[in-house]
Amino acid sequence: MDPELKTLEEKIDKIGKMSEDTNRIVHGMRNSARLGRLAKFVWWLAVLVLSAAVYYFYLQPYLLQLQQIYSQFQGGATQAQSYQEQFADFLNQFRSTPQ
Repeated sequence: MDPELKTLEEKIDKIGKMSEDTNRIVHGMRNSARLGRLAKFVWWLAVLVLSAAVYYFYLQPYLLQLQQIYSQFQGGATQAQSYQEQFADFLNQFRSTPQ
């Protein structure tokens, strides 16, 4: 057999082994990237679910209480304004009555 042909066969075998090795590494990288994307998706899903659960179970009752307090305060402010208007009307009536 020709020595050049033998070295070419050896080089081809070496290139074939490197190609298989490279292919295995690339498949591993692709699988790792897929797993990373899945892990990132699961992480953000967990963050969103936990945030919603914390709001629903812990913060919502306090926020509802704050909303009720605010509406009561608003009602009290409206009532105070009506008392002020009634007092002003009373003073106007008192001033307009002849003595």
